[in-house]
Amino acid sequence: GAAFARGAALIAEGKVEVVELFWYGCPHCYAFEPQLKEWLANKPDYVEFVRVPAIFAHNWEIHARAYYAAQQLGVLDKIHPLLF
Repeated sequence: GAAFARGAALIAEGKVEVVELFWYGCPHCYAFEPQLKEWLANKPDYVEFVRVPAIFAHNWEIHARAYYAAQQLGVLDKIHPLLF
């Protein structure tokens, strides 16, 4: 209900949000990337896709910073595969 949604980011009605939590040092994330790229090219219009860099250890922070810097600079599509 409304109390649960308070403070949560809401997406448009009729949309489904898919969130990828990833780490550039993860071999599984790297191996999954080609399938994810293919799925993204064909995903339904009602799906909103969001990437979130995981920070489960102090040394993972640099990867998250690189992701967000590339996003802000508008070069994420070019840099993302190279960071793996």
